[in-house]
Amino acid sequence: MAKKNTRRITAGGTPGVAGQGTSTIILSAPRIGGVDIADYMQALRDANRIDFPQRRRLYNLYTDLLTTDAHLNAVIGKRRAALVDQPVVFRRSEQIDEHMQQHLRSPWFHDFLLDLFDARLWGFSLFQFRREGEWLAYDLIPRKHVDPVRRLIIPREGQITGQPWDEYPDLLFVGKARDLGLLAQVMPYAIYKRLCLGYYAQYAELFGQPIREGTYAIYDEEARRAMLRDLTAMGASPVILHPDGTSVNLHEASQKAGSAELYKTLLEYCDEAESKALLGNTLTTQTTDTGTQALGTVHKSAEESINQMDRQFVLDVLNYDFTDLLLTLGIDVRGGSFEFEQPKQIDLAESINIDRTLQAMGLPMDDDYLYRKYGVERPRDYEQQKARMASTRTTEVVEGAGSVPQNRRAHGFGSRLRDFFASAPESTGADSEW
Repeated sequence: MAKKNTRRITAGGTPGVAGQGTSTIILSAPRIGGVDIADYMQALRDANRIDFPQRRRLYNLYTDLLTTDAHLNAVIGKRRAALVDQPVVFRRSEQIDEHMQQHLRSPWFHDFLLDLFDARLWGFSLFQFRREGEWLAYDLIPRKHVDPVRRLIIPREGQITGQPWDEYPDLLFVGKARDLGLLAQVMPYAIYKRLCLGYYAQYAELFGQPIREGTYAIYDEEARRAMLRDLTAMGASPVILHPDGTSVNLHEASQKAGSAELYKTLLEYCDEAESKALLGNTLTTQTTDTGTQALGTVHKSAEESINQMDRQFVLDVLNYDFTDLLLTLGIDVRGGSFEFEQPKQIDLAESINIDRTLQAMGLPMDDDYLYRKYGVERPRDYEQQKARMASTRTTEVVEGAGSVPQNRRAHGFGSRLRDFFASAPESTGADSEW
């Protein structure tokens, strides 16, 4: 039986440079900028190789575009926020295990949930866990240095050989070996959007400022230099300088406003495509002239279905592969399971109406319950106010007792239920012939 490797996988720069020591993984800076669709297609082909797949180009592309695409980051942020919005609990014998909850409330577990979700974006995540006293900690292995198909840890980018990760007993792999993640679907739109935005900025620079024109005598070089110096000193607007007797013609687009609208339309289309790919809708992130409340409700329901898929993905990992790893780290999770705590989605006005209805039916309700539920601070003279309210209520009942029938004074639930049904008619004469 092969001996398991218990060393920690470390990542750092070139050994010996700036005092850095030896690391398992030698990191390299990602390539940023200068990407187009041809780069994306080449990266896709490299990542989809059968024998020696390379994801280095593709993941550099992910890093580059995620750094600059604000809408893409916002859409991803919505899904990440929906995941961590509901707390995870560990139940054993239908009861919450408070000892385990200490781990689940810690910062490392919050980060772990987000890195788990990122496996859906990037295709996979590889974690190495360790104990730090009573707590757990983990490292996310850099994805560019992991070959999920051959299950290797690659020391340097671009290499085709590495160390099998099966030698490490404390690793947790999440995802699928050949899955490139959801980001592979949205990268073309992010690239087109970046290129379009560059052209749009150039268009605004060319046609959004006035053009200054200067002329000079054709043989007067001193006048030409003086004119050029004066025009350039006036600001950054375009300058045309030509001799007398010559002309310069600028041929603009026939519909300059329409040209600007074309850029905006393409940018909006790319944003909508990213929203559809990651959220399944557009109305929860953008507003349109044709959107209605009913349509928005349908889109919100579709988004919630995707969020539920994310939560189920996380629970599958926690309740199967993660529990096996926890046992090897000395944390007993036998007989229990991880769950998302379901919040009570009740509108505040609706909740008040429910409480009023229950009180009207005669159901006793504790004041402390109402203070906690609605976040109202208990007054310091609470007992005095309750006494005054009780005294006022007693006075009103005594003053109105003469005008209220005896059978209508009870306010309990039983009396209200009896009043709901009419009394049976009494006999007032001889029996009917029937």
